[in-house]
This record gives sequence, C-alpha cells and structure tokens, in this order.
Amino acid sequence: MRNKKPPFEITKSMFGVSSATANRILAGLANEGKVQKVRIGSSWGYVTK
Repeated sequence: MRNKKPPFEITKSMFGVSSATANRILAGLANEGKVQKVRIGSSWGYVTK
C-alpha cells in the first residue's frame, strides 16, 4: 500500500524537522535535480529521477 502522507510530512518524520524546513530540503533537492516536483491532482509531490 502506498504511503498517503505528503512528501514534507515524510521528510519531517525522517529528519525531525519543521514543515518549513522539510519544504526547503525538498526544494533544494529539486533544484539539484535529484527529485522532480510534479502535480498530483490538486497537490504537489516529489518523485525521484
């Protein structure tokens, strides 16, 4: 079964950081080309490249 948590929630729990910090981590990974930001329905998600 797929994890239904948003990416920032997973990042928050993995690293013990705030939502804002989790979003900055994911944005940084997207800028480095390590993950891709994609639209999933009405939300944004991140997928590995």
